[in-house]
Amino acid sequence: MVRRPNGHTPQVACQEKASKRAAIRILLVMIAAIFAVEFVVMLVLFRGAEPSKNITNALLDGALLSGGLYPLLYLLVYRPMLLEITAHKRKDEELRKAHDEL
Repeated sequence: MVRRPNGHTPQVACQEKASKRAAIRILLVMIAAIFAVEFVVMLVLFRGAEPSKNITNALLDGALLSGGLYPLLYLLVYRPMLLEITAHKRKDEELRKAHDEL
């Protein structure tokens, strides 16, 4: 079995790179989703708003941001992560079976 200087096999190193890319992708998707929702909320809320309603607007802004982000983060972050975890568990079980057969 070929090992790299850090003690990992090429397959493990490839998996680590894929994992890092997935984490970066998740981060970028979350940032883009937060920005898009906040931008739309600000356009809707502060269009000609009176300064005396700043507290109400801020509370409404937070509520709309949270409500708008929930479905986006669920679809773009949670579900893909759940699928990834399920795939890892399935592969782990296959590896255990293969190891037991040896």
